[in-house]
Amino acid sequence: MTAYKRPILWALFGVLAVVPVLWYVYFFQVPTLKAAAALELLARDPSGTILCDIRDPADYWAFHLSPSLNVPYGPGFPGNALNGFRNRKVFVLCESGILSAPAVRKLIGQGFDAANVKDGMAAVIAAAGRNGLPRGLRFEDAGGRPVPAPSRELSPLLQSVQVLTGFVVKPVYTVASLVMLIVFLRQKNPAHRALGYALAAFFVGENGCAANYTFFPDHDSHLLEYIHALGMLLCFGFFFHALSLGAKKQLLRYDRPGAACGLRALCAECKGAERRGCRLVTAFTLAGLAGAALALMPLCGGLFMASVNSRIWGSFYNYSHPVLYQIFETRYCPVVAACLLAAGSLILKIGKNPDVSLAQALFAAGGGVAGFSFFRFVLFRVYRDNLLWFEAWEELTEFLFIAAVAVYLWLFSGLWPKRGAKEQGSPAAG
Repeated sequence: MTAYKRPILWALFGVLAVVPVLWYVYFFQVPTLKAAAALELLARDPSGTILCDIRDPADYWAFHLSPSLNVPYGPGFPGNALNGFRNRKVFVLCESGILSAPAVRKLIGQGFDAANVKDGMAAVIAAAGRNGLPRGLRFEDAGGRPVPAPSRELSPLLQSVQVLTGFVVKPVYTVASLVMLIVFLRQKNPAHRALGYALAAFFVGENGCAANYTFFPDHDSHLLEYIHALGMLLCFGFFFHALSLGAKKQLLRYDRPGAACGLRALCAECKGAERRGCRLVTAFTLAGLAGAALALMPLCGGLFMASVNSRIWGSFYNYSHPVLYQIFETRYCPVVAACLLAAGSLILKIGKNPDVSLAQALFAAGGGVAGFSFFRFVLFRVYRDNLLWFEAWEELTEFLFIAAVAVYLWLFSGLWPKRGAKEQGSPAAG
């Protein structure tokens, strides 16, 4: 890959990272209150406020906050349903706080004093579990009977799992990642430096996650969670790039354009590495297209509101995975991954001598985005009925990743810096 293409590639990745932020800023540019504040105002001034629940009637009547008014969101929203409440402050509630944002925008355009309830019913459940519902408010079912907020009692074993993964496993692998990223970033070998960048992204992302859980009682900072997700995503991408660089040089010996590679014995006729007609280039082209198709799989999965209250050794804890995060993981990321992988395949089909290094970078980026998307998609779909295991297995798999990198360092101790010595002795060194 020529030097002038690297800034273009980084600029592309930067734009893709900024797009969700710009969408978020535009989409949620409406008056917004946290659930606890909205509940307090509803209870304090029942004659001057109204809760407008815009969920589908079936979802509303199965479980809703009372008193409230169900006005399903649709093309004609709100119709005449709120005409009698123009002198009241209207709090708009949906499952996740996403659909309610355009609903608030419509109401304000029609002269209402309206505000969005941040994170929707999921956050209301958390607020009710932490502080209790203010006097005059209650959850009801379809028959108007009072019902408690969704909750789960955890066994001592499960409470211990949560504590150990959050307060022991996470700090251990975070500190270990910091030590190892310093080691790898001191190396001259491109594969090792790419692994160092992966660990750096991992370290930043995990600290964003730790800050979210430490400084926000219901871990509801969207910015810190985005830093966490972006760190994981970049870690996946740089890790795949490190693997591809090592495999290209050490396994395939595909680093000398025009020369035969490590798979020469399998080809009837060798066109030379990185040349038009090379069978390996054709294989990577087809693999990129297949990967692009597979990357779109999460698009077919649904979005689910999940919010359950619990207690861990006496302390309140809310388990949730907001729909906003699911949209990023299973809607935005699959499309980006498919485009990057398809672009890598397209690069290999352009020109007499395809730019394999550029395609390699695009494949690694696309694979990283797809890897993050599938990781979160699978974990949430498997454990959405018990989100403790969603959180625990995310921590445990991250620990195993860092442990695997540590084993690599242990096996190939030549990576460790020695006084007066340069990098030497590892299989990926070159």
